[in-house]
Amino acid sequence: MYSSVARSTARAVRAVVLFVAGVVAGVLYLPRVATLPVPAAQAEPRPAPQQPPSARDVAARALASTVFLHGGSVYGAGVVLDRAGHVLTCDHVIDGLDHIDASFDGDAKAIPVRVVARAGDVDLALLELVGGLPAGRAPLATASVTSVAMGDAVYAMGSPRKMRFSLSHGIVSYVGREFDGTYYVQTDLSANGGSSGGPVMNERGEVVGVSSFIFHDSEGLTFAVPIDYAWEKFGAALGRSARDGRRFREWLDARARVAPSKT
Repeated sequence: MYSSVARSTARAVRAVVLFVAGVVAGVLYLPRVATLPVPAAQAEPRPAPQQPPSARDVAARALASTVFLHGGSVYGAGVVLDRAGHVLTCDHVIDGLDHIDASFDGDAKAIPVRVVARAGDVDLALLELVGGLPAGRAPLATASVTSVAMGDAVYAMGSPRKMRFSLSHGIVSYVGREFDGTYYVQTDLSANGGSSGGPVMNERGEVVGVSSFIFHDSEGLTFAVPIDYAWEKFGAALGRSARDGRRFREWLDARARVAPSKT
């Protein structure tokens, strides 16, 4: 009887010892599992900053979209804004003309244009190529004048002194220079008679305005009408919504409150 009880007790003691040993081993083991190194999360690769196109690329795009406008002894430039063949230029370029033709670089063919709308108060006119946009030509992308700032690089294409499709390069000298209630982009771009109406482009080659006027008794003072005025005046024809001009209107209101000096 005693030996049977002793054997049972011994087995029970061994079982308890094994259980405790297992618990202790588990307790001692768990911290080792918890302290195993956890691989660091792989960081998402950052996209490389997009580089602006080269001057050659800007020139190539502008050549496919800029037109030489002429009627009699009057000449200037314009820029194609959409695939319907709408061309933006300065109102003073076409003022008084009964007939206007347009020509593209590398093509001597004269394409008649018709006047769609005029906005003399901001020196803009919207034309349309009769027969539509020729094959191989494309509109230039546009960007609000609110996207440029003093010191930004700009390009212009025009036909100064009938030297068709000349490209110039400069910087923005001031944004929002006011004359007679209209706000212009002041640049140091080279310009002469015949430059009027040609596109002024930001460093990405997007049209932010069109060349309008210079001071003949000064150097490095050229002024462009912001493209936003075209959206505002000719929005219906160009398929622009009222939303497109909201930021520009806020921009104009801010300029009007500050009333920058003309000198």
